[in-house]
Amino acid sequence: PIQVPAIDPWGQDRGRLFEALAVCGAAFVKMIDERGQRRWPDQNFALWHKLWQEALRRGHKFRQRDVVKWRRLRFSKGEDLLRTLAGDSKAHTPDVRYNFGVGQDVLHSPSAPWADLEWICTDFRATQAMLQDLLLQEVGSLTKQEPPGTLGAQVLNRSQSWAGSRLRHSIYPAGGSCTE
Repeated sequence: PIQVPAIDPWGQDRGRLFEALAVCGAAFVKMIDERGQRRWPDQNFALWHKLWQEALRRGHKFRQRDVVKWRRLRFSKGEDLLRTLAGDSKAHTPDVRYNFGVGQDVLHSPSAPWADLEWICTDFRATQAMLQDLLLQEVGSLTKQEPPGTLGAQVLNRSQSWAGSRLRHSIYPAGGSCTE
């Protein structure tokens, strides 16, 4: 069996993330440094759980939130990935999960409509910044010899940037599943 690599891209494995991903398409990223400090921004799982409970049990209240009415914060139950399957080679099983979604545009919107949910924007901003820095570091290790004007060189000199990003927070209830 293939073993999923565990790496520390901020330490001893700096510049080796893509090499690790090439093994099987996934890697465990060590998120605690040698001093016991977290590298990943707080994901506020308890607050997401509370919001999920509100969306399920007090749906009307949840849907009255400005950010939900204006579709800045989206909520859905599962996704039918049947449309992504080609042919009959893979059996389809519908997902059993709940998803909250937020687009990058919220990072540039006023915080007032978010009210008690401002933590979503704050966490999204911190997570995106951390991932952008990590990807820049990792792409940089692959493209440092690129000639000027190439995509790799443009990423390194920061003349290329993110066109868009989405935060998706999925909650899997007991017996939940994901077919992705």
